[in-house]
Amino acid sequence: MKLNTLYDELKDIIVNKNNDYIKMMNFESSTPRSLVAAFDGIYNTLSIINCNNKYNITIEEYVNKPTVKKIILKNNNNNIIINNTLDYDKKRFTITAIYSNNIISTY
Repeated sequence: MKLNTLYDELKDIIVNKNNDYIKMMNFESSTPRSLVAAFDGIYNTLSIINCNNKYNITIEEYVNKPTVKKIILKNNNNNIIINNTLDYDKKRFTITAIYSNNIISTY
């Protein structure tokens, strides 16, 4: 997927109209700088999506490592774990969203 679809894809993770249990997406870029900027901006993008609390989510936890970010969202009684992994060599990052109503944090 192209980076310009990132906002819409993150919004779709929150809305989850298909009631998925897991979603995976790969984003690619021709320049490492734009890829890293998008990777670093995922938390901020989710914060913007949640700004007016239209989707009734809260950001419960945020783990920020150089090549991995984990964001745990609370949406009503469900939790969404968003795991982001950056692969510099392949110039892409992968977003994996796991939906669960029983999450115990181990961070």
